[in-house]
Amino acid sequence: MTVYTKNDLPQQWAETSGNLAETLFLSGQFVKVKELLGMLFEYADLMPTQRVPLLAISIANSICLGAHEQVYGDFESISRILFQQDSDFTLNWDFSSVEIAIAKNQVFSFHRQWLLDLIDALANGRRDMMQGALQTARATYVKFVNP
Repeated sequence: MTVYTKNDLPQQWAETSGNLAETLFLSGQFVKVKELLGMLFEYADLMPTQRVPLLAISIANSICLGAHEQVYGDFESISRILFQQDSDFTLNWDFSSVEIAIAKNQVFSFHRQWLLDLIDALANGRRDMMQGALQTARATYVKFVNP
């Protein structure tokens, strides 16, 4: 068994920790997800293709925790990252399990559609499509939080 540590193999640590964060999210361990994502986001060399999907998971996770400021911050972080990418920027992250969790978990009932639309754009779109979906998701979220 190989153990990846942040100091010895930082890129591998980031990849496996990202997978763990997704697994913890799927199992409903939202506080642990927040802690792990906090460590991952401190890693300066986290690639945009890893950071954006993890920020999307953070948005969903923060909704579960009622952490509205974190959701706003994650929207802004994704926006900044996408702004720095070329127009052909895409992600290679498999969001299918996250989509199923959002579709089935009652905690997302008010946020389900815009979250699924955002994740679909992140999974299948290029930068401009992602930016459009992000703007729509942010505007919809604001309406739910500040009616």
